[in-house]
Amino acid sequence: MTAQKAAGWKKSSNFEPSSLMLRMHAGVAGQGNALSMSNAENCRYSNYKNFDPRQGTVSLWVLAKNWVPSKEKFQIFFQSVMPGGYRFLVYKFIKPNYLMFVIIHKGKTYQVTIPLKDEDWTPNRWHKIDAVWDSSQMALYLDGTLAKPLAY
Repeated sequence: MTAQKAAGWKKSSNFEPSSLMLRMHAGVAGQGNALSMSNAENCRYSNYKNFDPRQGTVSLWVLAKNWVPSKEKFQIFFQSVMPGGYRFLVYKFIKPNYLMFVIIHKGKTYQVTIPLKDEDWTPNRWHKIDAVWDSSQMALYLDGTLAKPLAY
């Protein structure tokens, strides 16, 4: 897997493109490719020059092929872990049904949430998730709708 945009290393550290050929699906609006992974898998990239904990935006397209928000399971869409106790997550919480953007830094947890409904997460509907942060606030968008930003 090769990232579309990356200032550092663009290739996944744990997936070889040749191993993915049978698992690719049509991307958003039938364009490009999408990867279908099991809950036991993840796609890893280097943080070096690719992730700035001080500010940035992580944008993802997500398709719920085999789950719904009410299913009592975590669905981690993005995670970055860095030395010094810094952790950044975009995920569906186990219960209740929330999309969460969480930053853990120096023992403090900051989070923004958006409630999710099963009827909005049908197997063929793509969703755009954008997590945005800087030194003063964090915000979470789902399909272009802004959840209440959190100032810190």
